[in-house]
Amino acid sequence: MVAALEEAIHKSADPLEVPMLSVMSTAALPGHRGRPRKEIDKKFLAGALGLRGPTAISKTLRISSRTVRRRALDYGLVEPGAPCYQDLPQPDGSIQRVWQSTGPQISSISNTPHQLDEEVADILRLFPHFGRTMIAGASTGLSIDSLLHRQTVTGLAGALRSRGLRVPIDRIEASYLRVNGAPPRMFGDRRIERKTYSVPGVNSLWHHDGYHGLIRWKMLTHAFIDGKS
Repeated sequence: MVAALEEAIHKSADPLEVPMLSVMSTAALPGHRGRPRKEIDKKFLAGALGLRGPTAISKTLRISSRTVRRRALDYGLVEPGAPCYQDLPQPDGSIQRVWQSTGPQISSISNTPHQLDEEVADILRLFPHFGRTMIAGASTGLSIDSLLHRQTVTGLAGALRSRGLRVPIDRIEASYLRVNGAPPRMFGDRRIERKTYSVPGVNSLWHHDGYHGLIRWKMLTHAFIDGKS
């Protein structure tokens, strides 16, 4: 009787009349190295793309969003995106590389440094201390590039967007340096003051450091060293 009850637990009171849909499968390609190719049912993918994007589908199937995108392209369910850039021949024989974006259009002022400098100078005229606190605060331990990106450049990008201008971050950084000059202490790092101490004996002080860069693969490294003088 107990065995019959255990078996009944795994039986549905309302069994399906058709077999369940197999959404995922793997196909090993002969003569190719690497993991087997992951296949997604075409009907399922077509219906799922009508409700969710590749990122949401990838989380459900536990695969990469790029895999979802590639299978959708293989089945012809989506159109391929425009190329990232085009090489256009110029009258003088040179080649100009024009970058394209799938997001909002980049403003033409990005390609005219003097006009961009005028806009940045006007913003800094209205806000003369725009981002100065973070840039001058080199003692925080952040690099100048990090300070520019986090405060001044990010703020300038927002100010430019409020004027209807979309400019890449690297060009805003270059324009800021041209208009406002190099920030303080850009050409020399802060000197690190090492703390001096004395350890009376073994096991009195230990130094511990860890490396978590490989935590994605469940690999952690911890190191300990005795600090006896």
